Amino acid sequence: MTEERWLLIGTDARFKKLAVQLSKPHRTVLYKYSDEWNDELLKLSTKLQPNRIVLPIHPLKWTADMKSFLQVAEQATLFVGRTTADFKQQLSTAKTISYLQDEQFIWQNAKLTAEGMLRAFYDHEQKSMDKQQIVITGFGRVAKMTAALFRELGATIHVLARSETQIYEAEAYGYKASFLAPDAFEGELHYVINTVPVKWLTTAFSDKLSSATTLFELASAPGCLSFEEQPDFDYIQLPGLPGKYFPQDAAELLIQTIELYNEKLKEEHHA
Repeated sequence: MTEERWLLIGTDARFKKLAVQLSKPHRTVLYKYSDEWNDELLKLSTKLQPNRIVLPIHPLKWTADMKSFLQVAEQATLFVGRTTADFKQQLSTAKTISYLQDEQFIWQNAKLTAEGMLRAFYDHEQKSMDKQQIVITGFGRVAKMTAALFRELGATIHVLARSETQIYEAEAYGYKASFLAPDAFEGELHYVINTVPVKWLTTAFSDKLSSATTLFELASAPGCLSFEEQPDFDYIQLPGLPGKYFPQDAAELLIQTIELYNEKLKEEHHA
């Protein structure tokens, strides 16, 4: 039996638990608490010669040269999270598995993210969700789960989306829905939850928001702000909510997904 040599890289709380769960006979597991590829990791990986590499959920940062990582990764299967366009292009010839594209993982992770968003709201606002007016931008999986949870608790939801399909879908679910445009920011907005990973929030949008507004950022990098100066409204970035608030549940979900793909790898090897 070929020994599995795993290298795990990430600061998300679930990765430490993942490393423990992956530790089994015929496996060597090395976990590094880091979100960047640096000289120390290069030395460790050169010694380990991993044939399984699990990368962080958010894009890897680079202190050491990217080419040095690609050389290590040549003989490995990569389990990747989110990637930059450049890194994705560099990985075009490598064997990669995107654990964030597994449908079961996506939906269950979205559910945990929605629960985490609720926890963050309680922590920050110390208010009940009942009768709150919530604007949610986008209507993907995270937005759907968040809207459903918040409505169950008595909130009124207004979905702002960039596509007709999402608008019609939101309306079919019974939400008020509009195109994502400055004019859609009506009246005095207190709470906006962004799930769109695009810099759509220009000064034209910002002018519609006041110091009484709190915008919770759930989207991955680069987020929604299109300007660098500090906004007048309260802007709260909330990356990795499942790992922050529910590390055990989030870790078990990640473990199930990675183990499932690893079993498929072994089946392909023996086929």
